[in-house]
Amino acid sequence: MHRDSIHTDLRSIRHLSSDRIFLGLTSHNVFGLKSAAAHPPSHVEMLKAYGNDFTTIELKSDFQRLIDESVLHQIELAGIPSIFIRMECNSSIFKEQGVLQSDHWKQFISLLKHQMYVRKYHLILCWDRYTVFSPSLLESLLRLKDALYPLLVLVECEHRSWVNPKVLKIFRSTKQSVVQRDVPQLSGFHFTIPNYSSKLCYFRLLGRNRETWFSNESSQRYLYGYSRIELESIAHTIRRLKYDCDEIHVIGATDPPTAARSNILELARLLSAD
Repeated sequence: MHRDSIHTDLRSIRHLSSDRIFLGLTSHNVFGLKSAAAHPPSHVEMLKAYGNDFTTIELKSDFQRLIDESVLHQIELAGIPSIFIRMECNSSIFKEQGVLQSDHWKQFISLLKHQMYVRKYHLILCWDRYTVFSPSLLESLLRLKDALYPLLVLVECEHRSWVNPKVLKIFRSTKQSVVQRDVPQLSGFHFTIPNYSSKLCYFRLLGRNRETWFSNESSQRYLYGYSRIELESIAHTIRRLKYDCDEIHVIGATDPPTAARSNILELARLLSAD
């Protein structure tokens, strides 16, 4: 992509924020790190450069290795308006209550609640593709959401068993923000849980690689570059969502990082052409 074109597309990303559309990447695609908890000080300048160009970011964390205060401070200095911390969940997290009762977890949540008045912090609780729905897990999720208030909590479900009448009824009644996923349309595996929040819609671009979708290696599973036709279709979807949500956040989560960045820049150009 030509340098002048890149600069134009980066300006488009910043301009789109005034139209309530925020575009960004995962921490893996920014720093090449699988977990933002491993974010070294040497990446401070990279974060600042990212904050100048993009308007949202997704940080990957987990319950065993939480992001520490120094990382959050660096993000604050970078001036990124919205930060989403994505944490993969499974049934063991709630069976082993010690994790959620630990001082480290309580300090982490306290820090986010304090910082949310400076930056928009959000938590994404992602039920991984091996976690099957159960009434007890749903109850545990609802209790955790209550404990995290006033943080905005989004839910992401990777297993189709969560497309359950009871789940949908509760999500609808609580106006739950549900992560929307662009994935391969594989028969028997593709499903959608609607987003019930009018405040925020979160859209993850995961690629449409049908051949490697079931790989245990994320670098293979998400190996994909969107075509222009596919991005035009995604841009059309985002335009329609503007009438349903106060804010729309779109995250490039494919591999390799160069493809994810290129796709987000192209998407920004398409959205700015309106």
